[in-house]
Amino acid sequence: MSKKLFSKWLKVFEVEMLINGNQLKREVVTRKNTISEPDLAVAGLLYDTHIDIYYLVKQYRPGAGEPLIEVMAGLVDYGEETIDAFKREAMEEVGFEVRSYEKLGKFHTSPGSFREEIELFIGFGSKTENGGGVSSEQEGIEIIEFNSQEIANLLSEEGSIKDIKTQYCLLKGHRHIK
Repeated sequence: MSKKLFSKWLKVFEVEMLINGNQLKREVVTRKNTISEPDLAVAGLLYDTHIDIYYLVKQYRPGAGEPLIEVMAGLVDYGEETIDAFKREAMEEVGFEVRSYEKLGKFHTSPGSFREEIELFIGFGSKTENGGGVSSEQEGIEIIEFNSQEIANLLSEEGSIKDIKTQYCLLKGHRHIK
């Protein structure tokens, strides 16, 4: 059983469950009006093989209280396939046309209380437009370019990448870094 406790952009539900014979109540956060299915998101590392450039974004994140350097990311629209959302978000945020890709994995972002799953990719292609996000969303996205050596340096600098999906994409995508 669940009941909605708060509803704006995020919804908070109180969930009752029986664990080891004990009746417990916990809160679950989602963007949907139900907790029966997860919120889906995508994120990925974008790489232009022709010019050896990786594209990351820098964006203020309220939960972190500071701007973070991250792989591009976004939400999957209702009825949309995750790869289509990845390609759409790559174009919106970075102006990057994904021509080929590899899936890197699918994970729960914070399963203790959030109902979100994220699928991670590495996309190959090229930057064809300005990017920077959809103007109506006012995301304040700054596009940052790194070559292979700079990406390797980012991975070795403790604290430079504070976002786990970005760390995972960079580490998992290391086979593409020269």
